[in-house]
Parts: sequence; structure tokens; C-alpha cells
Amino acid sequence: MPQANVSDDLIKYMKDAVDKGMALKENRIVGDAPIALMPKFISITHEESDSAWLNAVNGGLYRKESLSPSAQLSIDVRVGDDVNGTGYCFNSVVAPIGHHISELERIMEKNIKKGFYESTGDYFSHHSTISTLRKNPFKKMLKLDPIVKLDSAELPDIDMDELAQIAEEQSKELGKREGIEEGSVSYNIKTVAKRFVSSEGTMLMEKNWKLACIITFTIKDSDGRMLEFFDVISTSDLKKIPKAEKIRRIGDVLYKPTIARIDCPVQEAGYFPVLCDGLGIGVLFHETIAAHLLSAKYILEQNLTTFDFSKLGQKVMPEFISLYDNPRLKEALKWNYSEFDDEGVPTQRRVLVENGILKGHLHDRHTAAVVSEMLKQPIYSGNSRREPNSCEAPEPRISNLEIITSQPKSFKEMKMELITRCIKEGAPYGIWFFGGGGVVSVEESNEEGGTPGASEHLPRFLYRIYPDGKIIPVKCAHLTGTAYQLLNSVVMLGANRKYHTGYCGSDSGFIGVGELSMSGLLSKAEFSKEKKDLER
Repeated sequence: MPQANVSDDLIKYMKDAVDKGMALKENRIVGDAPIALMPKFISITHEESDSAWLNAVNGGLYRKESLSPSAQLSIDVRVGDDVNGTGYCFNSVVAPIGHHISELERIMEKNIKKGFYESTGDYFSHHSTISTLRKNPFKKMLKLDPIVKLDSAELPDIDMDELAQIAEEQSKELGKREGIEEGSVSYNIKTVAKRFVSSEGTMLMEKNWKLACIITFTIKDSDGRMLEFFDVISTSDLKKIPKAEKIRRIGDVLYKPTIARIDCPVQEAGYFPVLCDGLGIGVLFHETIAAHLLSAKYILEQNLTTFDFSKLGQKVMPEFISLYDNPRLKEALKWNYSEFDDEGVPTQRRVLVENGILKGHLHDRHTAAVVSEMLKQPIYSGNSRREPNSCEAPEPRISNLEIITSQPKSFKEMKMELITRCIKEGAPYGIWFFGGGGVVSVEESNEEGGTPGASEHLPRFLYRIYPDGKIIPVKCAHLTGTAYQLLNSVVMLGANRKYHTGYCGSDSGFIGVGELSMSGLLSKAEFSKEKKDLER
């Protein structure tokens, strides 16, 4: 490893452990020839995290968990050759809280050895099965120049007692409003200090934190359903942590559409033109293509074909739309900005779709190497992510989805187009959709008969827009469709973009994500009626 001015003691010990691990050797006889196997690559990730959660309902503090520290070591060991590839072992273990160097040294040495022998066994098992498999089971890895960057910034000291008092007082105010069964305020905070060292010479240290504040109204509608309506404010900016005044303002905005759902109609199933707000459009593109269906891992390992590599260069959505994954998006600076992924690779803005044409996928170092060989062209990684302290290995994940339109429209133009389509197509009304969450199927088949690429989009609020301009609230329905149906139903996108924050779940845990998106119009989309007892 190259020499560097490293002042962090733990980084130094991690580097020493990696150096010792790279000297491990396993002698084997293959046929009549002796071979000596040594590690091709080792990395160690050390994460220390603190999490806190509090929840108040109608003025009562139901839950308050102070900062709960934990620490974890994750070790990646690869043994093999330059021709076939490597065996692979990724192992995560609980580590002592604080820098107990002697114990950390013992854990690192023990688990590097374990990873070396398991990776060696994995390598030889691939040799014995490769002739019977359709795909090469070895791990590949593109080479990476060493990087040293150590962030010594201090994590903020957040007063949980102050937030608990705010939550109690504001939830009491929310719960007293007419027609409200429950008003609740929750705060969820997580801080992470991460160190990463690899045998290639990369040494990284970064610290970050995230806070989510959830304001929720619960009502009982005229049919006896208990319905929840909420807003979430996510931030990594101390100045933007929601306090009493901001929660009160959010409650004022949230209350009117919530209370209107007590006696409003239940939305029937059917196909309708749809006007989406910016969050709705962001989640639509997140679920229907960007978050999981462009994962090179899913395509290689699960035979996911919705947007596989054969679709590169093909039109997958209207030509006025372009999509980018941008970990360094300036709007994400106080939420989901990252200069390196969880494999120590520098991040960069990646084009996914350009003028409707599929241009790229999300890659980790393994998938980038495999697909580079497959397509005979260089593929960059830098998308490998996982939830802090997750026991799972990182995988290709979206960071910040940037949506661009070459034909921006005003909200007035999109609303008029929705009404025009209703009149021309004989639709009784269109739907105004305020986005909430979503989910997509990435399985080729499942017990429920799901379709790969099919997604469901849960609204915060729904309205009908009639041809005469009348607008009424409705409830208990969600938008659904396959990837190509929904993407190609987008006929207009707005001019004003806003950054929306949230979380995304997958095998590697829940990670912060964002969408820089605008409102938009769908020519026609399907709505499914929710069951009476469906909880959201």
C-alpha cells in the first residue's frame, strides 16, 4: 500500500490487518501440480452508528430511545486468479463500541483468516462446477487506483430531550383538531462514522447523519376505516430540523385534505388520465426503472429481463425524458450526497436514460467487470451501497435520481391536457395523484403470480378532476402497472423541479435516496381499489 499521512489510529490498525492478511498462503495440489493461493483483494469496513427514535401520540410520549451506539466490522476477501476470477467471502461481525484496539485487532485477524479460507474453498468449488453452469460463478473486479481521504468533521449533538418535548406538545395540538383520532409526531435519527481500508491502498473515513420527522393524522372515515395521512421531512441540516413552528405549519397544510377523507367517495378501479405531483413522478421513475430494475446484479443473478443489457440503445420511454443517477447532486448536499460508494469507488453522475434511450445500468465492481467483458467496452462502477451496519454485502443501488425533460410544460398546460383527454376519450374524470411510496417486483415469478417490473404506487392524497374543472377528494385506491406501461404513459413533464428525500429498501437494507423531479401527466394509468381493511 502507498504511504499516506494518516492520523487516525484505527485506520492504521485496519491497514496493518489488511497487510498481514495479504501475506496469507494456502498450498494445494491440483492434478500433479502444486499451487500456492494468496488473497487477490481484502477490504475492511468499520462502522460506528448511533440511532435514536421517539414517538408521541396525542401528547403522550410512547417511545423514546436515546442514542443507541453499535459498531460493526465487515470484511471482504477474494482469492483466485486473473483469468477465471476469484472466490468470494463477505463477512460482517459485531465489534466493540469504542476503539478497543487489541480486541479489534483480534477480530480483524480472525475474520480475515476465516474469509481467506472460505474464499479459497469458494474458488475451488467453482472450478468443480463451472462446466455444469450457464454462467461463470467466479467474482470479477476492475482495478482501482488508491484513494486516501479522511473526513475528521464532528457529528452534531442533537438534544433529544428538546425534541421529545416538541413531539409531546405538537402531537397534543394535532390530536385536538376536530375529526382527528390520533395526531402523532416522530423523530428518527441515525449517525454513522465509517472507515474503509483496502489492499489496493484506498483509505477512507467519513461521517454523516440523517434525521426524519414524521407528522401523522389518523382518522376514522364514515365506513369505519382507520386511515393515516402523513408527511415526512428528512434532512441532514441542523438548521432544518423541524421544530414546533414548522410542525404546526405542516399540520395546517396536512389537516384540510386529511379531514376531507372522512366522508369522501372511495375511488373505483379503472383507467384514467393522471396528473402527478413532483413526488409522485419521482417515485414513479424510481420504482418503474431506476431503483431495482437497472441493477446489474439482479440482471446477472436473477435473470431479470425488463431492462437487461440487450435493451441498451433501445427506446424505453418517451424521447423528451432523460434520467441520471447523481450521488454528487448539489441539491442532495444536506441529505444523500456521497463522494465514494461502499466499495471505496469514487462516485460520478451516470446517464441511465438519454432522450428515451436506455444508456446504462447501476454497477458494483463485480458487475462492472463482468459487463465490461460481455459488451467489450469499459463500464464504470461506483453504485455499490448498503444500509450502515447491515450484515449484507453492498449491491448496486440508486442514490439521487435526476429527471430531465427537453419539453417542460406548465402545470396549467398539463391540467388542461388532462381535461382535454377526458373529453376526447369519454372518461368521466381524471385523477390528481399526490405521491407517497411505492414497491416494484424484481422476481421473474413468485407465488402471488407477480409480473417482473410491475409496481404499485401508494398516494398520500387523491382527487378527481372533472371536465368542467370541478375537483373532489377520493380515497382508498392506488396506481399500478408494468414498467413499460407506466413509463410510456408519461406524455408531459413540468418545468419546476424539486428535490424529494426518502428511503429505499432492498437486500442490502434501507438507504437514503432522493429524486430531483417535477410534476407530470400520464395519458392513462390503472387504479386498483384498496381493500377495506388495508393499512398503509
